[in-house]
Amino acid sequence: MSDKHIHIISFDVPWPADYGGVIDVYYQIKALSEMGVKVHLHCFTYGREEAVELNIICESVHYYPRKVGLESNLSMTPYIIHSRRCNKIVLNLMEDDYPIVCQGIHGCRILLDKRLAGRKIAYRAANVEHYYYQALYKKEKNWKKMLYFMLEAYRLKKWEHNLSRADVIFTISLADEAYYKKRFPESNVVNLFGFFEDSTFAMQEGRGEYILYQGNLSVNENIVAVEYILTYIARNVELPTVVSGKNPPAELVEKIEKTPNVTLVENPSNDEMQRLIQQAQINLLITFQPTGLKLKLLNALYNGRFCVANKEMLFGSGLETLVELANDDNEIVERIEVLTKREFSKDEIQLRKNFLSKLYSTKERIELMVSELF
Repeated sequence: MSDKHIHIISFDVPWPADYGGVIDVYYQIKALSEMGVKVHLHCFTYGREEAVELNIICESVHYYPRKVGLESNLSMTPYIIHSRRCNKIVLNLMEDDYPIVCQGIHGCRILLDKRLAGRKIAYRAANVEHYYYQALYKKEKNWKKMLYFMLEAYRLKKWEHNLSRADVIFTISLADEAYYKKRFPESNVVNLFGFFEDSTFAMQEGRGEYILYQGNLSVNENIVAVEYILTYIARNVELPTVVSGKNPPAELVEKIEKTPNVTLVENPSNDEMQRLIQQAQINLLITFQPTGLKLKLLNALYNGRFCVANKEMLFGSGLETLVELANDDNEIVERIEVLTKREFSKDEIQLRKNFLSKLYSTKERIELMVSELF
């Protein structure tokens, strides 16, 4: 295995692994490294620092500044792709003939570069991106952001046909796999689900004292979910609710503070977040965007007790049997009231371990990935 090398192009610096997209990238690289594959990482920077931690699991790490701003938006190429145009990355890739994995559509501009003709290039789909931007547009309240999301969704849909040039498309959910197989019937589409820290199960028996909602609170998708919970759920259940995550806007902080029986834990460390997940009675997993795979769902299933989720959260995950499904506020409140009184048992822990070990085995998925690339 030691003679195998892979280039990975990441849309962002994947350390710290503290939000959905970079969690998938980081633990993918870690698993490849543990298998003996030498990873040459190329990442775009726009706010996150260069990370010495990546040198431990990568053979080499290269950083390229992202060209953010108006100029990168004045193009019919999607902004998330055009702002990552970079000749230096192509020159670096041309120094050898190793396979290349583009993490997300963001780095897929290289599919059009004639200098890389004949190279094995894979696309790792984090989402069906134009669906994701359409969902952002529908939930946004700021008209400037609405305009941007609408335009970006249009540009992404127009640009998507270029993905047929990829030698293999690795999807993150069963729903995305079905989409890409229909969209590109001639392409090789392989589902790998999401990668994350799954080396240990940390579910605890017994009962917890609160409901937990966790996520990046600067992301509109999660802000909408929290506002829904504050309005329709937290006021109508006995168990206290804890909301935890990164960088909540001042307006959301104020709403949480004004809602009785709700506590905010702002910018927790990774260890603190894991403790919150483990010790909760119920991990409440609500989203209104059925796109990609929500890694917070997997984190809750590996580490928490009961999980209550809506159908959008479960979309394409194959995890329906492990959660309590509830799709409106009445159903959610009813499920919470029932679960509040229950003990999380050894049998439930074992059932979850057996199911997840089979469906989300990192070793099997990384072996499949490597077999497709070589």
